[in-house]
Amino acid sequence: MNKPATPNSFRTGPDEQGMFGMFGGRFVAETLMPLILDLEKEWEAAKNDPAFKAELTALSTFYAGRPSKLYFAEGLTKHLGGAKIYFKREDLNHTGSHKINNCLGQILLAKRMGKKRIIAETGAGQHGVASATVAARFGYPCIVYMGATDVARQSVTRFGMSASVGQAVLEEEKQQWLGDGSRLHPKDYSEATAREVDLAVRGMIDEAYQAAKDLLQARMADLRAGARLLLERETITPADFPPLQRPEARKVPAVAAQSAL
Repeated sequence: MNKPATPNSFRTGPDEQGMFGMFGGRFVAETLMPLILDLEKEWEAAKNDPAFKAELTALSTFYAGRPSKLYFAEGLTKHLGGAKIYFKREDLNHTGSHKINNCLGQILLAKRMGKKRIIAETGAGQHGVASATVAARFGYPCIVYMGATDVARQSVTRFGMSASVGQAVLEEEKQQWLGDGSRLHPKDYSEATAREVDLAVRGMIDEAYQAAKDLLQARMADLRAGARLLLERETITPADFPPLQRPEARKVPAVAAQSAL
């Protein structure tokens, strides 16, 4: 029977594939998937960790200034009529936008995962400012990628990243606009992928070594058994030995990428 369609609602998802009904999903370069899956695993553990939630709550309250205020838009309410209209003043948060909310969670995850530096990409600059700010707060080096046209027109946020924060290095890309992250700065992601491949190869070498060692030990046991039989009787035949059993191949343990990203 056909499975009924899941309603397209934020209240019903996301499911294990990141889908909200027919919308959503994961659209990233295949080489980044090991890092994405590693991040997902760490997040599933962190969100149920009382210490992680307590630290995030404290930073949101005392560092970012949340919860942000509600402002009754009296003039707009009168103009439109009907329901009262309120503005959620996310611009009053530290760094001047809502971007600090997720950047705080991301920097705590980076610290939890043992990462060494922070990279970010930004268009208007607000995400770059928030990323650079939390990186400075926790002592991480930070590189922010930004298109050349965006850099030219967003001088205020550029100053916030490169001067007032002091920790960020602004990388001005030759492309005029912010594009796909894996295209804009492949050198960062390629390094992470190389480390991932290296760890996988090491795992396969360890598996092959252990399999050869197990097989050698099994054959040595047969030789010792044959030597004992020769001491007990004058002749022995192949029927005196059980068939040689090859040891089962060991599964390569899942290896998490320990990238510097």
